[in-house]
Amino acid sequence: MKRFEIRTIKNDEDLAWAVGQIDLFWAAEEGTPEFEYLMVLSDLASNYEDTRYPVQNPDPVDMICFHMEQNDLDQKALATVLHSKSRASEILGRKKALSIAQIRALHNEWHIPAEILIRETRLAVKP
Repeated sequence: MKRFEIRTIKNDEDLAWAVGQIDLFWAAEEGTPEFEYLMVLSDLASNYEDTRYPVQNPDPVDMICFHMEQNDLDQKALATVLHSKSRASEILGRKKALSIAQIRALHNEWHIPAEILIRETRLAVKP
């Protein structure tokens, strides 16, 4: 029976070791001891990453900005979707939250998940 090293992942150095092992066993066939080892290491690495580097839930403006950046879009493109230059500026400036119609338009045209767009927007604090 093969023996595989299992370590608790306590820091980024341990994580780097686990990722190296995962890379070595990536092509393991399901049902083999190597595959089981791969699954255990993947679970350990995932658990550490989830704890050490939690993913923050983006608010609607963050998600719109991310989408625009990833797709090389500008405020003019947002204005086209929202049918309003001023509203695009207000939303990106965090002065106004999205309306239901705007949420629908962004979801339908840019395929941004509606469950993100309906979240509360962190509006700018007025001085």
